[in-house]
Amino acid sequence: MSDEREAVATEEQVRDALKALSVADRLRLENFAKLRVRAIGAKAAGRDHQELLQEAFVAVLEGRRKWKPGSVSMVDLLAGVVRSISSHWAEAYDPETARPESELSNDPQRPSPLAAAQSDSPDQERELGAKQELAALLRYFKEDDIVVLVIEGFREGMTGQQTCEALGISRKDYEAARKRMTRYRGKSKAEGSQDDA
Repeated sequence: MSDEREAVATEEQVRDALKALSVADRLRLENFAKLRVRAIGAKAAGRDHQELLQEAFVAVLEGRRKWKPGSVSMVDLLAGVVRSISSHWAEAYDPETARPESELSNDPQRPSPLAAAQSDSPDQERELGAKQELAALLRYFKEDDIVVLVIEGFREGMTGQQTCEALGISRKDYEAARKRMTRYRGKSKAEGSQDDA
């Protein structure tokens, strides 16, 4: 029985499984790829969700990512490959070589250096504080894909229902991710007030 679970699919089985993906499966994968590209932001270096998906499909087709049909569905395998590739893009990102300097001002994912300058304006200070809190939240939950993608859903103005549909998760999983975020925020604020004392 365990041998069946560990058996690697043949090239023909892989091709058949990819052809058999339903429209709903493809839509879920596309939405997941969009959220992953949003999650890594400028670290995608101009690549979009379609390039991410294509790279994942090619990796599976070429056998660089093995599929064990007894252990995981093709959709889950592809989602894992999308996650892995996008993480690799983020890790390999070098801001010095990613874009010519002349293009930086046109990049909506990369704010102008002047935007980060200190200001006496309370609104700008609050905005800077919110950005720093969000960055800390993303760093803390970098291994928790659901929380990262829920955060990206918030940033995109998506409702809870839209986020659940895009990720293909239940409302219960969504609420559990929100609770993890709330617990972290409460913990970090408590630690911050202890540091101030």
